[in-house]
Amino acid sequence: MNLTKRISIISLALVFLVGFLSPVSAQTGKKMVIRIVSDTSPPPQPIAISMNWFRDKIKERIPESEVRTYFAGALYAMSDAMGALQAANLEIAVGQPSKVAGFDPWLNIATQPMVLTSIGAIHHFPETDVAKALSERLSKKGILVMGWSDISHYMGVASKKRIFVPADFKGLKLRVLAPLTQGPTLKAWGASAVAMAWGDVPSAIQSGVIDGALTTTNGFAVIKEQASYYTIISVGGMALDFYFLGFSKKWWDGVASEHQKIIKDTLNEMILYQQKLQWCSDTLVAEDFGTKDPKKPGMYNLKPEQVEPFKQALGTKVAEALIEKLGAESKSLIFKFQEEGNKLVAKYPIGSDPVESMDCAPYKKLVTYQEEKKK
Repeated sequence: MNLTKRISIISLALVFLVGFLSPVSAQTGKKMVIRIVSDTSPPPQPIAISMNWFRDKIKERIPESEVRTYFAGALYAMSDAMGALQAANLEIAVGQPSKVAGFDPWLNIATQPMVLTSIGAIHHFPETDVAKALSERLSKKGILVMGWSDISHYMGVASKKRIFVPADFKGLKLRVLAPLTQGPTLKAWGASAVAMAWGDVPSAIQSGVIDGALTTTNGFAVIKEQASYYTIISVGGMALDFYFLGFSKKWWDGVASEHQKIIKDTLNEMILYQQKLQWCSDTLVAEDFGTKDPKKPGMYNLKPEQVEPFKQALGTKVAEALIEKLGAESKSLIFKFQEEGNKLVAKYPIGSDPVESMDCAPYKKLVTYQEEKKK
């Protein structure tokens, strides 16, 4: 083989190698696909509406992208989604700490009830040392927590009777969302926690297998025929949970920096949008199903003086149960959550958050149950 031919072959090989190794060349013309999963129900659940909003905005801002949203475990159950994020078989998961206890039970530290008892405190939770510590735990496992979002602020108990005092819980069997924290809560008030798929709840209440369920305002709207009394023991009093927005670190590290900025900015906008939707969803459901007479069926929010006996009866029982489950090394973070939560409530009391002064009329059609327009 002559020298000229050898040089040509080597040159072609180098061009191929550079093209193969270059991130820019490797992604040229390649569509970026982002799959987002959640076990939430489809729209009009506020977080589901927000996920679809994010999908559409990313498509506008990164035209060469495709975002696919999956609800109710359509692609992955949330327990499986965490492993998929680690392996980069999934890009984004919108998960709940209570639903991924098997992956990292420490996330349930942020679901302690009777701590974040104002909307403002809930919205400022991501600024706390506890939120940062929990995010760091997931980061070490290959999952980046890029934000936190709301679940119903008025999570309560749907049952066949009104709950006025802790003794009213005695003997009740109630379906729970977060067994690690809600189980000890109910036990402190004399009730039993039952783990059950949401789809089985209406018939289980109807048949007497359970007496009701700890649920959200939208959940109550579904089961109000079977459990017509919905009692709210203050914001974050009966139960607390969040959505965390988890990104696959392996995937994210391969995303171009200009696209990372667009995605992060859009995600932050989505969180603010979802906060508005969640507030309005809760508010509008309360308008539709609320009652001022606690003796009548419907949604009723206990007054502060009525909440205090529940708080006293609960004491530190949830914290003690978490320490027993997670180990002594978790104790400082568990009580840190309570310390930081109390400070947030004092700084951002009920009525101080911007969403609480919103006009929800423009959002009514969006967050009420109807068939979503097809994209």
